[in-house]
Formats: sequence, C-alpha cells, structure tokens
Amino acid sequence: MHKVLLVGDGAVGSSFAFSLLQHGGVDDLVIVDIRADHAHGDAIDLEDVTPMMAPAQVHAGTYQDAADATSLLLLRVFRARPMNHAWISSIRTLPF
Repeated sequence: MHKVLLVGDGAVGSSFAFSLLQHGGVDDLVIVDIRADHAHGDAIDLEDVTPMMAPAQVHAGTYQDAADATSLLLLRVFRARPMNHAWISSIRTLPF
C-alpha cells in the first residue's frame, strides 16, 4: 500500500494531488493544510474524480493520520523578497 501525505493544499498542492491521482500508484492520499476547511473541500472534489482514475482513498487530515505514510510531499509557496510580488514554488518529495 502506498500512502502519501501532502502538506500544503494551495493551487500547486491541489494540482499536484490531482496529477498524482491521475497517474495512479497511490492507495491513500492524506491532505494537510493550515486551512483545514479548504483541504477538506479539495479532498471531497478529488474523491469525486477517483472512480474515473485509479481507485484511491482521499481525505483531509492531520499529521497523526499519516503516521504510516510511505511518502511525504511538502508543497509551499513563499515570497522571494519582502517587497517582490513574484511567488516561488518549492516541491520536496521525501520517501520514508
């Protein structure tokens, strides 16, 4: 079983989660975000499309829900400089 913890459910995280499910290989996807209601809504949307792709369990949760995860995806967006409006995206994949 391949369980993935995705931390950061903004535009990049949401798109990455969709792509991950589209390509298969994930049995369980746990989405964690500081905005828990946003992560929950995104998980529901992603669950709706999984019957058309590889079957997977998708849900919003906490770090404790993914204690047995096999992969960790950290997706974050940060400002390059305090006054710069250009956003930089950073993706890190850490296998356990």
